[in-house]
Amino acid sequence: MNFKKFLSYILGAAVLMMTVLPMSAFAESAEIDKELEGFVTEVVENGFLMNDRDIGSVMVNTGDTTVYDGLVSEGTIEVGQYLIVSFSGRLTRSLPPQAYADRVVSFKIEGTVDTLFDGKFLLTGDGQWGDVIVHMGVDSPNVYSGVPITVYFDGIMAMSMPGQVSARAIVVPQIRGTVSEKNDEGFIVTDADGESYQVLFGNDTIASEHFFLVSASEEEMNAATDAAGADLIEDEADAKATEAPADAALEAEEDSEAKENSEAADIPDATGNYVPTQEDVEAGLIAIQPAIEINDGDMVTVYYNGVTTRSIPAQLTAIEIVVYRD
Repeated sequence: MNFKKFLSYILGAAVLMMTVLPMSAFAESAEIDKELEGFVTEVVENGFLMNDRDIGSVMVNTGDTTVYDGLVSEGTIEVGQYLIVSFSGRLTRSLPPQAYADRVVSFKIEGTVDTLFDGKFLLTGDGQWGDVIVHMGVDSPNVYSGVPITVYFDGIMAMSMPGQVSARAIVVPQIRGTVSEKNDEGFIVTDADGESYQVLFGNDTIASEHFFLVSASEEEMNAATDAAGADLIEDEADAKATEAPADAALEAEEDSEAKENSEAADIPDATGNYVPTQEDVEAGLIAIQPAIEINDGDMVTVYYNGVTTRSIPAQLTAIEIVVYRD
């Protein structure tokens, strides 16, 4: 009888362990790893250096427990690859910070942009995946129909026809550098490595502008507000000015001062093209508008179709030119 009770205790304990252990294991596996993602800049023994999109340069250490998938399934990592790294979330305080990789993933699709939709496009011609609809992120670069590109994703593809992925990174043919020798046919652009290219204007070449946001002083914020026609600050002098006829000389002086403040803030006056939003004013930010024309010394990004000549310097025809101004 005692033996039967003892046996029942043993069986009960075994059942309890079978119930508890899987739950604890499940709870541990439910912990979500943090992610790093970016392009590899250097490969070292048992690790690599990558430029994470959020925190910059990170040294990623790998070991026997690191799992590889996709293009790096054999553990071969190369400079220029875009990787997604799962890790525990712990970073060292060194420079650069270091992390241990639990999983390293890299998948890509290479093809030609076919049809553009709102926030997505059809990519055709990939040897492995065929035609794929690519959903773009908020920071995706400009893409153009007929241009060959590379799309990196996390390996998850919707089982639709065609398949669909969300882009983690999109690599398009582009050159960023400084303008020189500008003429009616184009200009020379020299990149950060000192390589020069002859950029030609095509019949369909378009130019656009990039607006920098800078910290604004109180005077600049007021000038931006006045330029937009939004009188947010009303004091006693303003009230009196609306009640009594304004002196012509005083009005001229105030107009001149307002114009000087507008120029000091480096924004157009009320007749200009740019009108600051309420969010800009509240955030203490104003936008600086670059010149429309392209001049020597300008920083530009040139998007093209990926085709260059073998001449010196190499020639290419611009699809779009984005002009930056400090």
